[in-house]
Amino acid sequence: MKPRSFVILVACCLTLTLPLSAADLSQLIAEAAKYESGRSIEPLQKIEQLLRDSAAKPGQQAELEAALVKLLVPSATFEARRFACQQLMVIGTDASLPALAELLKSDETVGIACLALGSQRSPKAVEILRAALPAAQGRARLQLISALGNHRDAQSVGVLAEMARDADATVAGAAVVALGKMASESSGETLASLGKEARPATAWAVTEASLRRAEQLAAAGDRESASAIYAELLSPSQPIHIQRGALAASLRLDKDGGEQRILDVLHGSNAALKPVAIAAIGPLNSSGASAKFAAELSKLQPSEQVWMIEAMASRHDDDARSAVRAQITESTDEVRRAAIIAVGQREDASALPLLSRALVNAKSPEERQAIELAVKKITEAMQARSARSAPR
Repeated sequence: MKPRSFVILVACCLTLTLPLSAADLSQLIAEAAKYESGRSIEPLQKIEQLLRDSAAKPGQQAELEAALVKLLVPSATFEARRFACQQLMVIGTDASLPALAELLKSDETVGIACLALGSQRSPKAVEILRAALPAAQGRARLQLISALGNHRDAQSVGVLAEMARDADATVAGAAVVALGKMASESSGETLASLGKEARPATAWAVTEASLRRAEQLAAAGDRESASAIYAELLSPSQPIHIQRGALAASLRLDKDGGEQRILDVLHGSNAALKPVAIAAIGPLNSSGASAKFAAELSKLQPSEQVWMIEAMASRHDDDARSAVRAQITESTDEVRRAAIIAVGQREDASALPLLSRALVNAKSPEERQAIELAVKKITEAMQARSARSAPR
C-alpha cells in the first residue's frame, strides 16, 4: 500500500472512531433528515456506526437517541423518519416516547411508529399504543392491534375481544390474531368463546390463534391445557392442515411419545392423518415399538405401507430391519420397491444375500434396476468404510 493511501485509510478510521461534537452531530442529523431514495446514504451509515460504537456507552447512546428524535419531526422525509424508528426499536427508551406518540396521529407514519413502539419493552410504550387504539381507523387500527398483540398486553384483551366481533372482517381477524399471541387466561377464554360462536369470517383466525396459544401453553409446561386445545383442533370440522398440525403437536405432548395415539390413528378412518402418525414412528423411544408397528404393516393401504417402511427403516433395530426386509418378497410392486430402496440406503453387507435372491426373482425391469442400485449403494458404503479404516 502506498504511504499516502495508508495515511488516508488511518484518517478515515480515526474519523469513524472519534466521538462527534454536538455541532457535528447536529449537522449529521440535518443531512440525514433530507435523505430520500436515490440520495447518498452516507449520513445514515455514519449514524449506524455511531450507534454501534455507543453500545457500551449509555451517556453517548442517550445523546444519539435525542438526535434520532429530531429526525421524527414533520420536516424530515418519510425515509428519514422510518430510519429513526428502526434505530429506536433497538435503543429507544421512554425519552423518545412522546415523539413516537405524535407519529401515531398520522396515517402516513402510524406504521413506523408501531414498529418502534411494538418493540420497546416499556409499560409506557404499551400505554401509548392502548390509548391510541379506540380512535384509530382503517390501516392505523390494524397496525395498533398488531403492536399490542406483539406486546401481549393483557389489559387490551377487553377491547380486542370487542374488535374480534367487529363487522369489518379484517379488523376482527387482526384482533383475534393479537389475542392468540397473548398467554393470559382471559385471552384464552375469549378465544374459546369466539370458537363456539363459529363466525365464518374469523374462523380461520380463531383456529390459527388457538394453535399459537396451545404452543405457548406447551412451552410454559401446561401440557394439559395445551392438549385440550389440540383435541378441539383435531375435530373433523377443522381444515386438514390444522388437524395435521394439532396431531403432530399432540404426539409430542403424549407421555408415551404418542405411541397409543399413533395406533388409534392407524385404526381410524381419517386417512389424511395417517402420514403424520406414521412419520412419528421413527423417533419413538419404546423398545417394543418396532415389533408393535411391524404388525400393523399388512393392515395398511399400499401407499401407507410405503410410509411405514420409511419410518421403520429409520429405527435401525432388529425388529424394524426384519419388517422392512420381509416386504422385499411379500408385497405389491410399489411396496417392494420402497423396501428395496430402504435396504440399499440404510443397511450393510448382511442384506446382500437377500437382495441377490430378489434379483433372481425380480418381477419387472424397474424392480431389477432398484435392486441393482441398492446393491451398488451397499457396496460403495462398504468400500468407503474400508478406505477410512485402512492404515495410512
